[in-house]
Amino acid sequence: MISLTTVKTKEPVLVINTTSIAAGGEVHIDIDTGNVKELAITVRVTYDASATSGIRVYVLASPDGTNFDTENTDDAFTYFEPSFQAGATRQKTVNIDALPRYIRLLVRNLDSTYATGEVKVWITVVK
Repeated sequence: MISLTTVKTKEPVLVINTTSIAAGGEVHIDIDTGNVKELAITVRVTYDASATSGIRVYVLASPDGTNFDTENTDDAFTYFEPSFQAGATRQKTVNIDALPRYIRLLVRNLDSTYATGEVKVWITVVK
């Protein structure tokens, strides 16, 4: 788990940096938001030239840093999907406010046949 207690405002922090996510696979990082009230999440993904689906980024909340929201679109604190185009690199940034103390950023590859290319996720403390 990483902590945001020492992160400077408006300084992006790379929290996920992977060369690929397997077909149907996922990566995640748990974060102690401390006293942070708002942050921006930026995800950049490169899709395989033959891919047929993109990725989904879940923000899952936890009251204790152990028990997180269920990983689906109904139960997650929030989620978003960068646009998809096979062979392209896409980037999307979203603002999250009214943060719970603990969150899990989970990136899931929705393509069941092809791995993604490089995936990076940054968080930037806004206030």
